[in-house]
Amino acid sequence: MNNEGADSPTHYWSVEIPGLTQEQARWVQERISSDPYRLQAELVDPGSFLTVHLDVESARTIRDSLASRDIEGVAGGLQEIINDWLESIEESEG
Repeated sequence: MNNEGADSPTHYWSVEIPGLTQEQARWVQERISSDPYRLQAELVDPGSFLTVHLDVESARTIRDSLASRDIEGVAGGLQEIINDWLESIEESEG
């Protein structure tokens, strides 16, 4: 993903457009990718990926739950992603 112009590599805005068909998603992707900002739109297949938007409190709850366990693999990766995101939020709050 091209994060050029983002607030930081881990803190950037995205757009959610719920309810699209595959055809509509491809149409949106083509329009966004050809715009003057050179944004990269990524299609997410709901048959292969679960997309979850977590608020800060939910992310903290998951972080705290995972921290109390000896984890590795995919769960460890999720823990790292959540920790990194929360750290970037806390840094931006000052």
